[in-house]
Amino acid sequence: MTITLIALVVLASTLIGPVPTIDVGNAGADRFVASELGSENAQEHLDGLLRGRSAMPELGDFETFTPDVLVRVPVSQEAYSWDLIDRGLKNGRLPASVLMSVGSCLLERDAAYTMSQMIEAAAIDGIKLSPAWCYRSLQQQRSTYEVNCPLVDTEEPLFDPVTGAPVVDENGEQIIEIGPPQRECSLPTATPSRSNHGWGRAVDFEVRGRTMGCGDAAFRWLQQNAADYGWIHPDWAQCNRPDREPWHWEYGGLQLLPFPSLVAPERIVPPANIE
Repeated sequence: MTITLIALVVLASTLIGPVPTIDVGNAGADRFVASELGSENAQEHLDGLLRGRSAMPELGDFETFTPDVLVRVPVSQEAYSWDLIDRGLKNGRLPASVLMSVGSCLLERDAAYTMSQMIEAAAIDGIKLSPAWCYRSLQQQRSTYEVNCPLVDTEEPLFDPVTGAPVVDENGEQIIEIGPPQRECSLPTATPSRSNHGWGRAVDFEVRGRTMGCGDAAFRWLQQNAADYGWIHPDWAQCNRPDREPWHWEYGGLQLLPFPSLVAPERIVPPANIE
């Protein structure tokens, strides 16, 4: 059977029995082992995603290409969710059948498989990746939003609607009216049902009990390697941004591309965060 290479792979989760747990360590070894699936099954799952078909033009026989001319890159530069939306799934309301835990981190299955492989690869390089905050249900999103973005009263100086001059009291001080309360966020926080954590494809990493920083070795490792597993650092969270979040990473899906010299330029999808 001929298997074709595609320029863009839309990743679809495969239901494989009961929801498994991927645990850290096995008899002291620094490896992730799926209790029901095993690491070899995780690789098979990933290979299946990359070998999927789409309506894109054929680029030739997959088996005629050798590994040194194929490149794995993210599909999107933010959390990829279109495949979940197409299946009728809702943000923050994912069923257990599409969720999987990596240690204490609950993720959508495709994100979980790639996360477990990425953590394993980092461990080989002497880096410990610790995903701490992952899938958030709708209720968890609401609670987070209430804490980070409380309602506060607003103060509005009063002006004469005709002259535009400030309206003052008997002491000559401008009158301040209390306006309708508004949300003020102490941290960048998505409104409920809009968070990419609600798709199970966003992770906040920690390092030794605190949020990951731009200077941490784990962060630098992710910058160099995360894209190989479909994980990206969104533009808004970059370290040169005012509201930077070096700890926040998202699963952008995964696609397999031939080396650019083998494909016409108009067929190449720009990779995300590839250095």
